[in-house]
Amino acid sequence: MKKLFVLLITGLFLVSCGSTEKLYAPNPVKKLPVAPEVPASVINLPLSLKIKELENKLNATYPSVLYEDNDFDNNNGDNLIVKVTKTDTLRLKIIQDVVYVDAPIQVYVKGRLKKDFGEVFGQSLGIEKTQDANFRLVVHVKSKLGITPDWQLSTKTETSFDWVEKPSLSIAGLSIPIGQFVQNKVNDQIRNLSGTLDQEITKRLDLKSKVEPVWQSMFVPRKVNEQYNAWLLLTPQSIGLTPLRTDRDNLFLNLSIRTGVEVAVAAQPRPVKPSPLPKLRTDLPADSSFNLQLVANLSHEETSRQLNTLFAGKEYTFENGKHNIFVESLQLSGTGEKMLVGVKFKGKVAKGGLMRQKVSGEVWLAGKPVVDTASGELRVKEVDFELESRNFFAKSAQWMFKGKIEKEIQEKMVFPVKAKLEEVRQMAEAAVNSPMLGDKVKSSGKIRRITPSNIRFTDNEALILLQIDGLLNVKLQKL
Repeated sequence: MKKLFVLLITGLFLVSCGSTEKLYAPNPVKKLPVAPEVPASVINLPLSLKIKELENKLNATYPSVLYEDNDFDNNNGDNLIVKVTKTDTLRLKIIQDVVYVDAPIQVYVKGRLKKDFGEVFGQSLGIEKTQDANFRLVVHVKSKLGITPDWQLSTKTETSFDWVEKPSLSIAGLSIPIGQFVQNKVNDQIRNLSGTLDQEITKRLDLKSKVEPVWQSMFVPRKVNEQYNAWLLLTPQSIGLTPLRTDRDNLFLNLSIRTGVEVAVAAQPRPVKPSPLPKLRTDLPADSSFNLQLVANLSHEETSRQLNTLFAGKEYTFENGKHNIFVESLQLSGTGEKMLVGVKFKGKVAKGGLMRQKVSGEVWLAGKPVVDTASGELRVKEVDFELESRNFFAKSAQWMFKGKIEKEIQEKMVFPVKAKLEEVRQMAEAAVNSPMLGDKVKSSGKIRRITPSNIRFTDNEALILLQIDGLLNVKLQKL
């Protein structure tokens, strides 16, 4: 009997000190493409034109004398001398998308009454009398502006005039019908005036030649921060024009450029081939707000090291000491939007009766990472055994799922990210205050809010996707 007992004890000892059972749950890490969708921003580019400059250009184009005929005998012997002059500066105003021009005009007419009675002794017999007069009127030009989807300026012009003094001429009691003649000359000048107005507005508002270089330059990556080697990437998609507006002195246009905005860190990104300037749209909002998506990086090596200082070598016992395991190491990684913790362990587990079996293996836990911007921390919630690990250990180590390990790991999985969020804020500030649309465009911005939108994982790090909202003022240096 004593011999049998010794054999039994020896057997149990051999079992407990013999081979180690390997319990390695499947690694749930799957390589998933990380391609966060970049939300589009609308960058508004306000343009302005001083109304006085356009008025001065019109007046410089038109001299004081608009038309002059100093010969009674031309125009089929019409017996009229006519001079049309501008009596004051052309007055221009713009209301919304309509240009109004008032031109004060004076018409000088000198008429001749001539009657030839033949010759007597070689001398011409006849009478010739002349009379002159001045008449005044105001010419009105009304031109409605529009811009086609092909960036061409369209104008719809209407003209009219009001006589201040109507034309009439009387010589020696004989009334000379000059009204229609004078009106024809005035109409000629009105046509010239409206044509010149259209040409000047078209030249001054040649948007395509001014916007196209800006559009092309947006595709070029621009360094916005030397310290982090940060580069601004724009992916413009469409461009629109809001309705024209004016104040007393200026005509305002607002171009809205819809674009993706990203900031890349490290190596200089390759430039993207620019797309042609698209057709002009009229359905984009006029807003000075913008959206920017940046990434804060948290390496798996860094977070794993933090956890190992807390858990490596820690012992857990289960079912009143029947099973005990020691944590050897922890490895952080992730897949999709889940953070994963691989726990490597070794220990001894009860196999029935007094027998204990050596074990070693690895079990995986999963949780939902969230960023608390107030405290500047990344925490992991809802930590539990990953499904494949739970299925793997369901028969051999059901005792492991008692809440000890997962609860403590959840409590300790708190990672400081405040410094990284501050880095992102600085990069965002640098980006919106950089010449993002080229050297001729001045931009200034202010960050209003930084909101974590998602967390994704690569092989080496966690990517905290941050949605940055702010205000952006952009101004073209000269139209």
